Amino acid sequence: MDASPDPTMVFTDLKDLHMFLGSSRTSVNRPGWEARRLDFSAASRDSSTLSLPSPNASSLARGQKRHHDSLVGFDVTKKIREKDSEIINTRATVTRLQGRLHEVEVTHKKAKLEADAEIRTLQYRQRRDKELIDDLQCKLKKMLKGKEEGRESVKSARAQWDTANLEAGARVNKMQQTYLEESAKMQEKINDLQEQVTHLEEEVAEKTSKVTLAESHTEVLEARLVEVQEKHRRAEESQAQGEEQKRQLNQALSRVRDLELQQEGFKEAQKQQEVLEAAMFKLPSLEKELAKLKENNKFLRDTSRNTQLMEEKLTSALQQVNYLEKRCEDRASHQAKAEMYKESLDRFECIVEEEFGLGRRGTPEDLQGHLRQLRKGDQVLTDSLGQLRASYKSLEDGRNQEVVELNLLKTKLQKQEHMTQHQAGQNKRFNRRLLLVSKERDSLKGILNSYESEATINYSVVGQDRVRGLEGQVKLYRQEVERLNVELQEACSSTTSPAAAAAVSSQRMEDAKKITGLEEKVQSLEEQMGGIRQEKEVLELRLEHRALKGDYDPTKTKVLHFKDNPHARALENRKSQIEKLQTENESLQQRVRLLEQGETLNLTQRVGVRVAAESHKEVVELQEKVSRQERQNKRLMEAFQRKAREMREIVYRLTGYRVDSCGEKQYKLIHMYAESPDDYFLFEHTPAKEIQLLETEFSNTIDDLIDAYLRHENSYPAFLSAVTLDLFNRQTKYQAQSTSEEEEEEEEEEEEVDDRKGNKRGDQKGQKPDDDDDDDDDDDDDACVILD
Repeated sequence: MDASPDPTMVFTDLKDLHMFLGSSRTSVNRPGWEARRLDFSAASRDSSTLSLPSPNASSLARGQKRHHDSLVGFDVTKKIREKDSEIINTRATVTRLQGRLHEVEVTHKKAKLEADAEIRTLQYRQRRDKELIDDLQCKLKKMLKGKEEGRESVKSARAQWDTANLEAGARVNKMQQTYLEESAKMQEKINDLQEQVTHLEEEVAEKTSKVTLAESHTEVLEARLVEVQEKHRRAEESQAQGEEQKRQLNQALSRVRDLELQQEGFKEAQKQQEVLEAAMFKLPSLEKELAKLKENNKFLRDTSRNTQLMEEKLTSALQQVNYLEKRCEDRASHQAKAEMYKESLDRFECIVEEEFGLGRRGTPEDLQGHLRQLRKGDQVLTDSLGQLRASYKSLEDGRNQEVVELNLLKTKLQKQEHMTQHQAGQNKRFNRRLLLVSKERDSLKGILNSYESEATINYSVVGQDRVRGLEGQVKLYRQEVERLNVELQEACSSTTSPAAAAAVSSQRMEDAKKITGLEEKVQSLEEQMGGIRQEKEVLELRLEHRALKGDYDPTKTKVLHFKDNPHARALENRKSQIEKLQTENESLQQRVRLLEQGETLNLTQRVGVRVAAESHKEVVELQEKVSRQERQNKRLMEAFQRKAREMREIVYRLTGYRVDSCGEKQYKLIHMYAESPDDYFLFEHTPAKEIQLLETEFSNTIDDLIDAYLRHENSYPAFLSAVTLDLFNRQTKYQAQSTSEEEEEEEEEEEEVDDRKGNKRGDQKGQKPDDDDDDDDDDDDDACVILD
């Protein structure tokens, strides 16, 4: 902006002019000045003419008149000069005031043009804000359409889910797979709806942020509008002041005309003075000297007064200069603030134009209306979001109820399967007892005979305990055989009629079908058990890996740290002292090297640069060494873990035992032939470097082996090998029993087919004992082979 005079400066200058003119009037109207005026009135002329008859009086009056006229003429010339200087000064001030008035008018025009430009920019912003409001309305309509589509999709999904729920309730046992598929689809749809809800929430948050930005921008625009209005008001005030200055200028011009008239009067008085001076030359020299002395005194007084007046004017001018300088400084700061405000206003206008699409001439009312519409849209979106959440919650509650019902049905199914498995197990046990009584009886008799024939005087205590245990088992088996024979006779007596035989055969077929189904389930469960064991082994390996890394279980181990450890503090102090000494040593070495090289300028700076470079190199080298050492340690850990896994696998395959660490100095051994994961040994390594077997459920079932190999012989390898043989024999015996059961079931099916073909009942009765005897003989042979 161009430098323009301040209106207050113009007013102060006009005030000074009026004060100056007023002082001149007062100086003219002083009492002493009236005494110096020339009296050209008729009364004075008459008195002079009346005093002519007396010669002495006339000569004295004539001399006094000449002296008075000389004095008055000198004063008149001096005052004329003063008036001329005052007229020149007033003309200069008038021209200066006219220039300042012109500058004020120019600044007023500039302010008016700037106000017009700002009004145009505000109108443009208003239009742009209106366009932004229209765009946002279109976006809100699209969002409402999307919301309606989402509602329709939710309704359709709810209807599908209800139909699926009804079908699943009607056919829960037959259509579980379809129900799971429908529930998965519903979950996907719910996830999609959740994503839509989150997306809508994000959009609502964005709209709210835009609304807040628009509100802040409207506030800034309102403040700017207030500033513009204030500027316009100031411009109007400056215009009024300019008119006042014009009026004062006219007054000054009229005063100048009056002064010019006075100057003409003074010129006429000067002419008259010249006429009177021609008559004054005749006064005596004394009067001339007296007049000169008086004139000098008066001149000195006037000069002293003029100097005082000029000093006062000089002080006032200096004060005005200081005030004007301060005003200039304030004006520069105000201009900088105005430019800053203008830049901020432009930025706000750009933000509103970019964010809301409103033009630069948009009004605050349009922006306020746009914000109202945005708030309404935000409220609508929040309402729709609440409805969507309520619908989602209802769907989630329905889904949870269905999941609970499905879990109840699954628990019922599991209970039923467990009952069938229990019944099938009981049937298998009964069948095994019926089939193996005779086999085990004969095999045990053969074992007893062999032990008795091999017995000598050096018979060990282990053999005696074994014989006693076998005799007890024989007694138990004999009692079981007798009981089963009684049950068999009762069953044979109850199946004499053909109807009962047909019922028994049908029952056997149903039992066989159930047994096959249960065997398939057992196989599937065994496969699942194998997968779970593998996962367990993997997890155990991971736990071992973490233990090797230094991890610990926070539930079992508690680490205590000193809050203020004196040892750590002393180490840190020692480390800091060593580092400080090292840095000082390196800086001194570098200083010595530089001095040896003959460099004396900027030694401290060069030493610091070299030390920093060397320390940086050392840090880089140490980091590389640390990284290499970490990679080497990582490779060693991986190699160690790989070797440990290989060693564990080899030991497991060779000895049959998998060794796991559980707790401090406790080790768990699980055999590969164990019937269940709960069959394991638990050993403890005591501080006396001895091994102790801890009590478990599996160890309670093999007290005879513990007594034979641990309590008497104290041999853990022999004990473990005996357990291995025992578990191996049990597993092979179970396999042989299962094959014999399968053969018997096939024979029974063949017998039923023969019954249907019409064979006789007696032949069947005669054939069955023979077959049974043959089977018993075969089974006895098999049992003998297995025990050997």
